[in-house]
Amino acid sequence: MRIKDFNTMAKFFITLGVIFIISNHLCFSQTNDNPSQDVYRKFELDTTTILSERIKPGHPKILKMFEAAGMNPANRSLSEEELKIVTASIEKLPVLHQQVLRKRLLQISFLDNMPNTALTAPVNPKDSLKLFTITVRAEILDQTVSEWLTEKEKGCFDFSNSELDLRYDAGNLNALVYVLIHEATHIVDAALGIYSNNPNPNLPEVLSEDRFTKGVWEDRTKVSNKFENELLDSTYFRSRKILSIKKAEEVYAALASSPFVSLYGRNSCHEDFAEFITIKYLNEKFGQKFSIVLSKNERTLMEFNPLKSKLVRKRMNELDQFCSIN
Repeated sequence: MRIKDFNTMAKFFITLGVIFIISNHLCFSQTNDNPSQDVYRKFELDTTTILSERIKPGHPKILKMFEAAGMNPANRSLSEEELKIVTASIEKLPVLHQQVLRKRLLQISFLDNMPNTALTAPVNPKDSLKLFTITVRAEILDQTVSEWLTEKEKGCFDFSNSELDLRYDAGNLNALVYVLIHEATHIVDAALGIYSNNPNPNLPEVLSEDRFTKGVWEDRTKVSNKFENELLDSTYFRSRKILSIKKAEEVYAALASSPFVSLYGRNSCHEDFAEFITIKYLNEKFGQKFSIVLSKNERTLMEFNPLKSKLVRKRMNELDQFCSIN
């Protein structure tokens, strides 16, 4: 890696320092009376197993949850090509995320007919050391990031009797790359106690200062008064209401004046954190742009690019320690 200037060097060593501290936090001694080892034995987790070898059928707790809600997702038996996609996507995760997942990810599963894109859940919520599952809707393996984000964003609007169209330009990486970074960030968040109800008192100062959420979130789900917005609160991810596509230009103008990188990120500080990390990393590591284009008869009416927002860029600068960009 070539270090071009002092700021880059500073960010590089901050990232290394945070990874080293977190590594010590996650790496537990091998004594028989260590509670973490009891958890690993109970769930038969070998933390030396590579992440791509933790692909398993859906966890019984997750399947029961879907079934109780009247849904019937089915396990996907991945083809050789799909396994290559999953392995390549895992390898693209940030260094910190891979390190945390090695200690905390019990399994990753792929289901057909899931109602949502992905679900990250603890399998042992009462234990001090929590292990997690990631369950993914298998259909996204056939989509690019742009195709999947377009589908997700268009789901917020009703296009009936309208010539308007909306697309999300976010590059041609497989959608799983975005989804895995986002979901793995939830595990980093939970494992390190960054934005939990019981914050980890041993977090290094660079993480515990909470500069990312300060002035933006009052609590986990309440946006600060300064950034309250009735229109943004009425969008799908906050209200589960679908707005007319005619409102889209007004919606994204409001979002452009906010410190949020996406409509979905405004759902909670946890989603905000995961969205920022994902978009920051994909932009800086892989050069992916992120822009939402509203058009009519193929003529562009509006383009929203969150990375051009000064408020967004300021918050992104607080997250360098989570993203090792080589």
